[in-house]
Amino acid sequence: MGSIHPFEEKADIAERIRQMDRDDLLDMWVEAQQLGHLLGDEDGQEAVVPPDVEQAIVRELRLRAL
Repeated sequence: MGSIHPFEEKADIAERIRQMDRDDLLDMWVEAQQLGHLLGDEDGQEAVVPPDVEQAIVRELRLRAL
């Protein structure tokens, strides 16, 4: 079923990332990288985590490192 707010899901994932504790956030990033590697195609290209999700994770980790 369609959504009236097509970008609402991205905002939700960014908010969820901000609410995660550090260890869970690190685990999510590592697992996403591993999953991308495992799901890669035969040509050796890796499936990638959506860039906006990966950027949100890295940004949050950097903010917490300060």
